[in-house]
Amino acid sequence: MTQINLVIKLFAGLLCLSLLACSGSKSTYPQTAEVSFVSSPNTGVVMVNAMGYGKTDKDAEQDAFVTAFNTILFKGLPAFGGLRKPMIDDESKARSEHATYFKKFFGDRGYLGYVTAQQPPVAAGKSDDKKNKRVQKSITINYESLRTNLEKEGVIRKFGF
Repeated sequence: MTQINLVIKLFAGLLCLSLLACSGSKSTYPQTAEVSFVSSPNTGVVMVNAMGYGKTDKDAEQDAFVTAFNTILFKGLPAFGGLRKPMIDDESKARSEHATYFKKFFGDRGYLGYVTAQQPPVAAGKSDDKKNKRVQKSITINYESLRTNLEKEGVIRKFGF
């Protein structure tokens, strides 16, 4: 009986070790929609504050950009009438049907073409997991130009059609 208990304990220990080893192999940042409306300085332009997470300040800053654009594209910005609803209704369908577009947009940082102004990131301490840095970034985005490009590329239909 003691040999069976020993084998069970050994197996459980190995299972725990393998799970811990696998969980630490890839760094992931929290998927959040921590974006708040600040103002609309001109027609077709919106200024937002976005929170970003990353191992480094640069990673966290880039994550803040991605969070801001993900929110505008797929979630909407309820505090601002011009973006109350998301630009794209079905995120998974759009990402699968227009994978090349979104690879360029997010992977190659194509979103920067729609940033009209930005402030340096402000450190906001460590994330809840104490491993990642967190920054807040003010970003001004030309959402009308973005919408026009999405229409031109066939990602969304033209307004009114």
